[in-house]
Amino acid sequence: MNQIRSSRKLERESHRNLEVLWLLKRLTPDFKTVANFRRENGAAFAAACRVFVAFCRGERLIRGELVAIDGSKFQAVASKRKAVSRGKLERQVAALDADIARYMAELEAADAAEQADAAPDASALRETLARLKDRRDDVTTAAALMTEMRIDHHVQREAEARLMKTAQGPTRVAYNVQSVVDAEHGLILHHAVTQDASNN
Repeated sequence: MNQIRSSRKLERESHRNLEVLWLLKRLTPDFKTVANFRRENGAAFAAACRVFVAFCRGERLIRGELVAIDGSKFQAVASKRKAVSRGKLERQVAALDADIARYMAELEAADAAEQADAAPDASALRETLARLKDRRDDVTTAAALMTEMRIDHHVQREAEARLMKTAQGPTRVAYNVQSVVDAEHGLILHHAVTQDASNN
């Protein structure tokens, strides 16, 4: 009703908003609890919406002759660092290849050096090189998995979220919620989360 939807804003309102304090019986959940509750009870939310629409039809509050469809972007809890794209993975592979090549050159220089004091620590370089190769293998595997699944983006722990341009400015990890509203009384008939950033 008050257009307070994000889990962080709901957490803040549970400490100061009298309506929310009354509704929650003075419980003050943190934003992760709110986000997890939404994620774990999606089927119950959908069922409640269906019952509400059926009730509104029974009371003749919905005419169904003219509807409007619009999208709203909601910022996810996950940060941009949790978002992975194929392009990002390809850039990481290229950077790791460059690091591996640099460390290989340093190892060759260490082997060619005649004086032990002047040479870099070859064992430390070998350990770093092994770590870089393991990291490159992980990134390559992740890129191959995304190709196999035919997805371009993935956000850890929030699979439905995507990197999107929002009204707040630069690209953010967000959800695009499409809503269908009846023209008679402005009641929401249906909603769905889409991974498409546009509202077409």
